[in-house]
Amino acid sequence: MKRLHNYPAFPWSIVLGTLAVLAVIITVFLIANPPPPRTITIATGAEGGTYSDYGNRYQEFFAKRGITLNLVPTKGAQENVDLLLDPNSAPDIAFVQSGLIDPTQADNLETLGSIGYEPIWVFYRGEDLDGSLQKLTGFGQRQIAIGEKGSGTYTEAIHILSLNGLDHSPNLLTMPTAEAVTAIERGEIDAIFLIQGVNSGNIQRLLANPDLHLANFVRADAYAQNIPYLERLTIPMGGLDLRRNFPAENTQLIATTTELVIKKPLHPALQMPFMQAAHEINGRESFFTKRGDFPSFRGSGLRESEQATLYYQRGLPFLMN
Repeated sequence: MKRLHNYPAFPWSIVLGTLAVLAVIITVFLIANPPPPRTITIATGAEGGTYSDYGNRYQEFFAKRGITLNLVPTKGAQENVDLLLDPNSAPDIAFVQSGLIDPTQADNLETLGSIGYEPIWVFYRGEDLDGSLQKLTGFGQRQIAIGEKGSGTYTEAIHILSLNGLDHSPNLLTMPTAEAVTAIERGEIDAIFLIQGVNSGNIQRLLANPDLHLANFVRADAYAQNIPYLERLTIPMGGLDLRRNFPAENTQLIATTTELVIKKPLHPALQMPFMQAAHEINGRESFFTKRGDFPSFRGSGLRESEQATLYYQRGLPFLMN
């Protein structure tokens, strides 16, 4: 009987050769582009502060996506900067106060952008009869807490006071924020510098104290002119408490911003989730901001991440959505 069809032999050698080539290509690709790690470390801040709160919220965001975000508590922004500049330190990313990093000394760092304002508050006891406390020039003879060394509050307070010739005053006190808040409540010191969000426990505690006054930065525009990363914020009359009509007049503050700063080796595939977290957590309307104001580049001088730039231009990649 004749065979109706004469099928050629199956080309197993070609298939096996093709699979071998594909295996080599995949191996080379994975070596050149390793998958993102499942664990990241972020430097936050002091317990109870704004950075600590951000860290907890970001940790929850990443946990829902199967990624472990380890939190490293610190004294604050200045210590975070020191950790980022140390190539052997654990943190891959940190919350940093804008303006603390000299861009010329940060070749290995990039910014994902700012995620919110950090208002600078000065609370004081006593009357400001000649307006010198509103100008900050009258604090030379008063004991004022300026944060502890290693904190962003200390660094920024020294910077601002130096413009008024007060950075070497013997009445400047370095102490942790919690101690300083208790000290001014008890009348043991005359004034306190704080850099925290309006909803932080410390700020709300001091705002509610009728014995304390909130300094009005009447020269806010001048500070912003001299220190480019600072911005002027305004609290309208009664904006903090309509029943008390507090403050009793339009009050100006100056503010820096919180930046997400990364070490350049941070995997590109992890930068987009950080942008997504910043949009979800920090992009909402708040006391000083409108919806969508953050995250954004605010001109700190640091190299801007290419991944963040793509996010600001186009949003999340299609496949991520």
